[in-house]
Amino acid sequence: GATWRVRLDSATAYDQLTLAGASSTATLGGILDIVAAPGLPAGTRFRILRNQGNPAAPVSGLFAGRANRTPFTASGRTWYLDTNVGSGGDLDLVLASDRELWRQTHFGTLFASANAADLADPDGDGVPNLLEYALGTTPADAASVSLPSVQVSGLSPEPLFLQLAFLRARSDLTYLVEASSTLAPDSWTTIATNPGTVGQSVTVTDSVSINPRRFLRLRVTSP
Repeated sequence: GATWRVRLDSATAYDQLTLAGASSTATLGGILDIVAAPGLPAGTRFRILRNQGNPAAPVSGLFAGRANRTPFTASGRTWYLDTNVGSGGDLDLVLASDRELWRQTHFGTLFASANAADLADPDGDGVPNLLEYALGTTPADAASVSLPSVQVSGLSPEPLFLQLAFLRARSDLTYLVEASSTLAPDSWTTIATNPGTVGQSVTVTDSVSINPRRFLRLRVTSP
């Protein structure tokens, strides 16, 4: 069969096939050959096929060994094709993100569904998958736990301050250390954003005394 070679030089400079006819349809087949520049960011989407003339016409067919939303390796990286984009007539080539690869390792899927969903807790340890990923623990092992810890800094009678320590395991998440004196929902303020260095343990010290009371928490968000 024929070979479609797609060159990817950067997130914005890459080969794209555009269909302009009002009755255009796309049927995949043959071999998809990927030539990717080194250093492309994980998680980047490349819209390699755009059906401008008939955008609702679904993409049909398959490239050899390239099923839709199924990982494959090319140029030393893991990719997948996604036809579930746009109005249905487009095709994205996706360089799998670090979190997708983590899901593939632990759940056999790239996507956040069922046991692999961000808020799922398949090992029943009370820690959802997003936090397991954020803190570098294993989502299918209840014994693999590394929750943030709180300690007190300073010596009485001097002012005492809370400290929150945790492992900042990932570069693709936002880590927010928040503080409150009342626990009221609208009382939390951010005292640190992405502190420390990725891959290392981080300790954040509050600037407000624990007297009469003080609380710290870690909030993790994803793009």
